[in-house]
Amino acid sequence: MNLGGLASYWGQGLPEPQVAIENISVHKDNLILMSPDKRPTLKIILPGNLTLIKFNSSQDEFNRLYSETGHKTINVVGTCNLNEWNGNFSP
Repeated sequence: MNLGGLASYWGQGLPEPQVAIENISVHKDNLILMSPDKRPTLKIILPGNLTLIKFNSSQDEFNRLYSETGHKTINVVGTCNLNEWNGNFSP
């Protein structure tokens, strides 16, 4: 079973776990800033259909990650979810 399949267990007395992933290579072509004029959301698409989403981002944060040299290495901490949209699932 994957971590997303355990979501029904989180609640009072058992908080949703956070996961740390280190040394992620992010290529500039895999960065998207969605709704930059409203509620900026940073989307990073990784191999294996894995997507990182950061809500309440900014154009400045996007610019710091976007590198003319091609890629940057980042560390992230967050929660894991399984997203379903139009019958497609992505972690």
